[in-house]
Amino acid sequence: MSAPLLWIVLPALLGIVLFVIPGERRWPGLSALAVGALLALAAWIFPLGRPTHFVVWPFQIEQEMSILGRSLVMVDDLRWLVSAWYGAASLWMLGALLTGSGGRSTPLMMSVTAVLVGALSVQPPLYAPLFLTLAALLCIPILSPPEGGPARGPLLFVTFQLLALPLMMVAGARLAGLEGSPPGLEAVTRPAALLGFGFAFLLAVFPFHAWVPVVTRTSRPMAAGFVIVFLTTGAALLGIQQFDRFVWLRETEGAFAILRFVGVLVVTTGGFWLAFEQHPGRQMGFSALVDGGLVMLALGLGGEASLLMVWGLLVVRSLGYLVWAAGLGVIQRQAGSLSVDAIHAAARAEPLAALAIVCGQMSAMGLPLLAGFAMRLPLLSGLASAHLVAALAVWLAMLGAGVAGIRTLAGLVTPFGDRAPGEPGVVRWRDQLNLGDLFLVLGSLLLLGVGIFPQWVVPFLERLPLAFAH
Repeated sequence: MSAPLLWIVLPALLGIVLFVIPGERRWPGLSALAVGALLALAAWIFPLGRPTHFVVWPFQIEQEMSILGRSLVMVDDLRWLVSAWYGAASLWMLGALLTGSGGRSTPLMMSVTAVLVGALSVQPPLYAPLFLTLAALLCIPILSPPEGGPARGPLLFVTFQLLALPLMMVAGARLAGLEGSPPGLEAVTRPAALLGFGFAFLLAVFPFHAWVPVVTRTSRPMAAGFVIVFLTTGAALLGIQQFDRFVWLRETEGAFAILRFVGVLVVTTGGFWLAFEQHPGRQMGFSALVDGGLVMLALGLGGEASLLMVWGLLVVRSLGYLVWAAGLGVIQRQAGSLSVDAIHAAARAEPLAALAIVCGQMSAMGLPLLAGFAMRLPLLSGLASAHLVAALAVWLAMLGAGVAGIRTLAGLVTPFGDRAPGEPGVVRWRDQLNLGDLFLVLGSLLLLGVGIFPQWVVPFLERLPLAFAH
């Protein structure tokens, strides 16, 4: 059996098959969760392209598979990234199932993950944007509004993703064969500019971010969080792959300067809107934009240390937004919406969901002792020593996130005055715990544990850059 068949083709098809099964039964989501977890474990244990064994049965997982004249190639060092990706997807599926906020589209999360792995594996890399576009199309049912209303958010999202496809395909065709030293700067300037605009659409860079606040307002929090985190992470990894592929790109200081400039732009605009945003779902969207800008700033520093910062930011981002989105999902299910008044009332019945919201948002803000701060501190140190303006932009964005976090905290804990718990608008504290509550508590504790002991995740992070040769 080949690795692309096992980690790309089969899970992608299985997720779609499980999604189209009619009814509201939970076993399709549970099946996708079990398969995703097994694939994450298998990628961690079994080497690719070398003889190995399971118990007493010897076998070998081949690295290459051909489809329609194109190849999907998974080198052995890529399996650490594949394991992390499927592990994160399994956690998101588990959170969606336990909190009851995922809907019928939970199995499609596995399909999206498989397609994103395919984007990093396809040869030639010219066809990687097609995989990102397919992943975006699979996200439409995930983002569909729970009440079945107008799907403005999914349509806006897929429109921006589709606008990136022709730009990146044309740029990829023009840059094919120029992996080494190009014949001249004129030969790569325009294709590189097209490639940059394509990534701007994929990464929701200002002013191409309009879909983010719409999606986070109209879709389920777990669905919106998953799509924002996974699709932008896939685009970021594809961008890192371009730096690994083109020698002239990573040896051009101007490319890193552009990354820092765009990172400052994204961080500043996201932090500004975040400071004045009141809707909890939209706060999560603008906070994700700030995190995307931090990833660009980390990559713009250059060097091996910056790549380790990028991986740390991406891993902690997935965990933090999982806890945040899960808490919002529980509150939305309890209150019926994510308005400020609804959250104020529902937080009394779901205190553990309120705790998860606070921990996730404060981690994204970079509050000390939480996971987000542990990964931001090296970035702030590197920026302060070499690029003071960028460091100030990050601090201002964290200040905007802090204002939003304080506003959320005040809305969750503000007392109800003289009203008794039985009166309209006030909900009694639910006194029976369930597995969803356990998930929220463990997720919050994990954010605290990684923040206090970041050395726990360093050995894992050091393996992820092996997916790229340079």
